[in-house]
Amino acid sequence: MRVLCALILLVYATAAEDVTRKAGYCATYGDCDGLPCVSNKEAETLPAEKVAIVEEICPHLKDKYCCTAEQVDIMKDKIGTADSLLDSCSRAVTNFRSLICDLTCSQDQSLFLEVTETKERDDGSVQAKRLSYYLSQSYSDKVWMSIRKTNKFICGNFWSECSHDDLFSFIGNNHWTKLKTDYEIADSPPAGFEHASDDHLACEEAAEGVCNCA
Repeated sequence: MRVLCALILLVYATAAEDVTRKAGYCATYGDCDGLPCVSNKEAETLPAEKVAIVEEICPHLKDKYCCTAEQVDIMKDKIGTADSLLDSCSRAVTNFRSLICDLTCSQDQSLFLEVTETKERDDGSVQAKRLSYYLSQSYSDKVWMSIRKTNKFICGNFWSECSHDDLFSFIGNNHWTKLKTDYEIADSPPAGFEHASDDHLACEEAAEGVCNCA
């Protein structure tokens, strides 16, 4: 029994070591029946008409992407639903879009996404069923603080204030999310990972109304 356990751990460790974690590499790529396909390939270019969509909703992403043309269309539809909930604050829209854009299309996915649960399909492709998304405290705070006063529905909490935990727990795992995402938020990522940049995000304390981040 001990030998069997040791062999299982060895296989798992070897598989983990085979993952390339560096800029320009994906953790997922392509759609596998409504879930992203596990793929540690290099990021690729998109057709010009899809680049135009990405540049509109994810202007911080450039050149190559870890998503297909089909995934760009799916992302656009999903982001449109979130936009309608957050349209009272343009900064909330921008920050939330960034969170989803990085998850779906960032060319550096392998640095901050880890596939933690999979399912092999009959055609040999592998679905990513669950992810760990390593976010810096700064990134998560900018997203949460810009959203918390706009619409409680996006936090799944209808009767009280939207807390930081409410937001990331709900958007990562609710009745409507087929892909389950654990937002792992800390000042430093685990060894071998890097946080996605949040330099393009902001949350202004001087803003008026629901956009005020104070």
